[in-house]
Amino acid sequence: MRAQAARLVGASAARRGGAAMTALLLSLALAGVAQGVLHEFVYEAQQPASSVSVAGTFNGWSPTADPMRPNAERRRWTLRIELPAGRHAYKFVVDGSRWIVDPGNRRTEDDGAGNVNSILTVLPPDYAKPARTGDGRITASGVSHQPDRGDAVWDRGRLFLTVRTRPGDVRSVRFVPEAGPSVALSRGEADEFQAVWKGLVRWDARRPLRYRIRLEDGKDWWLGRRGLLEADLPEPFEIRPEQAAPLVPPAWVEKSVFYQIFPDRFANGDPSNDPPTVGPWDAKPKWYTFLGGDLAGVLQKSGYLAGLGVRAVYLNPVFVSPSAHGYETTDYLRIEPRLGTNELFVRLARELRAKSVRTVLDGVFNHTSVDFFAFRDLRENGERSRYRSWYTPHSFPIRVQNPPNYHAWFNFPSMPKLNHADPDVQAYLLGVPKFWMSRADVAGWRLDVADEVPDDFWRAFRRTVKALDPQAWIVGEVWGDAKRWLGGDQWDSAMNYPFRDVAVRFLAQRSEPAERAWARLEALYWRYGPTVSRNLLNLLSSHDTPRFLTVCGGDRSLASLGATLLLTWVGAPSVYYGDELGMEGGPDPDNRRGMRWDLVRDGNDLLACYRSLIAARNASRALQSGDPVLLLARGDLLAFARVLDNDLAVVALNRGDRPADLRLRIPRPGVSSTATLTDALTGQSRTVRRGVLDLTLPARSSAVLIPALGDDPAPQSERP
Repeated sequence: MRAQAARLVGASAARRGGAAMTALLLSLALAGVAQGVLHEFVYEAQQPASSVSVAGTFNGWSPTADPMRPNAERRRWTLRIELPAGRHAYKFVVDGSRWIVDPGNRRTEDDGAGNVNSILTVLPPDYAKPARTGDGRITASGVSHQPDRGDAVWDRGRLFLTVRTRPGDVRSVRFVPEAGPSVALSRGEADEFQAVWKGLVRWDARRPLRYRIRLEDGKDWWLGRRGLLEADLPEPFEIRPEQAAPLVPPAWVEKSVFYQIFPDRFANGDPSNDPPTVGPWDAKPKWYTFLGGDLAGVLQKSGYLAGLGVRAVYLNPVFVSPSAHGYETTDYLRIEPRLGTNELFVRLARELRAKSVRTVLDGVFNHTSVDFFAFRDLRENGERSRYRSWYTPHSFPIRVQNPPNYHAWFNFPSMPKLNHADPDVQAYLLGVPKFWMSRADVAGWRLDVADEVPDDFWRAFRRTVKALDPQAWIVGEVWGDAKRWLGGDQWDSAMNYPFRDVAVRFLAQRSEPAERAWARLEALYWRYGPTVSRNLLNLLSSHDTPRFLTVCGGDRSLASLGATLLLTWVGAPSVYYGDELGMEGGPDPDNRRGMRWDLVRDGNDLLACYRSLIAARNASRALQSGDPVLLLARGDLLAFARVLDNDLAVVALNRGDRPADLRLRIPRPGVSSTATLTDALTGQSRTVRRGVLDLTLPARSSAVLIPALGDDPAPQSERP
């Protein structure tokens, strides 16, 4: 993933004489001007290397963007580069293909997908002096509040505010409106770079809201739209009603359970279109294995999908491609023949919608295959090709070899990267959604490696798609912070891999306690605000990660806990095909095995768990759209409520090896002082008495408590 634009400024000012400079520098940050920090990477090789580069979150993990320079012996490689302040993951790429952690940096982290990366935290120069609360000094480069970048998000009559400061640098932060009471912000998640302060402000969004942020640290500092001032009041921030909710995702998304299908591995409904090299369905997949799955198989199994309770399918690429995964597109306007035909896809989308299941396509707009018509012409005609500007060749003739002599995604020769600056490239790609959405019932687009495509293209893509269907959904693939693309002008949503990371660490690996898990979940929720969070695509597994049950070491009880968190946390849950059956698989390609239809049977405890959880979510407005409220986070135990108006759901998880007794104070008016809730997983009733729920959870188990269908948890007299 590309590095996010840093909002940094220079040194803090301790005296009034420095306040003007602080205000000037901070105003650059508030305008989104990145202030980088110079860092030197050093790689000491045991043997001479032909090339070394550094790839990481700051350059989209590109193996070619940042080459390092060697000494005469080609053993010591260095690179001085400007990085945004913050936390970065990286690796060295040796000789174009060997990815290794930094041997000079002991700080590493498992990303939950089977990869170990080196970790680096870059701090601005003015962080060199230790932070102290109450000293009257504030480190200006750590202060950030951008209402137009997701730091002030309106939802259902409330404004969700976030302010960032240097950790341990500020005693208190307060929202101070020009009219109305001030509100103290509470301190939330913090890392080495920034601490987050958050608060809720009631606002009807009928008239502009003008306010300042007061930071107290032995003296008052004031933050406004143009900077930070000591004592003096800066120009206030202003939010106009039309700016209150810049991104309003399609309403159907947060109400839907998604199901991801890898078409070649889901079901073989038409053996006549199998390629000659098709392998046995139960074979261990290899990189270029075909197993024969197709769209006819998806159509034949549509009853299973509807019966499971899913409301949308996300199909991995289905356009013409030489590979089983489909991420090398040869023809964007034709279905891959081994999967079916254009007409069959139109029928599939129509029949799925008749079963209340929407269809989301996977669009690969970053790169093509080498047989795509434009690249084929470039290979054949070289510098004389009319499509030369569609790509970035380094030399001629074009050679499809490793390493390629053209810009390719991750330097893979089979994936030449498109040049989106070319108007003809943009026009062609924008014609793809026009083509399919005018012919088939396409409800949305998942965008592959979307953080590596220019923002301007995604703005044009959004205008095109929303003109065709305002309720069409756009979800981008990014593995970290997606805030940059979720401002209302590009995507609606992102694949929520950070959610998966919480589930892996808290449940699968049991390496972090509930306190840390809740802090990270809450930080994610506040990072984007409720409107965006409710449509983030949450997942436990995907075609790019090991399957969750495998990460759990085959422990089905822990996998069930993961399913509980997936189906009850804020966002749109996505089930990777076969996870509900207990399929296993390590890193790609092992995570892409043929669907185990033999596991669809009575007695499959994991399938029963998923069915119950999906049914509960489909029946509960609170589980679909409710706010999260912490009830308990202690060691192995996590409990939270989802609250929407008078509807409520209570979720409790015990990952420990012993039974646990929980006493939970239930929020009102979500439930009356005395009420009965039903556990969706066991069918047992639990009684809330005087606002308190006593609950015993067996080891490695969970409970999802909702009112029985048709019940009203809050009597009319107790409604607000």
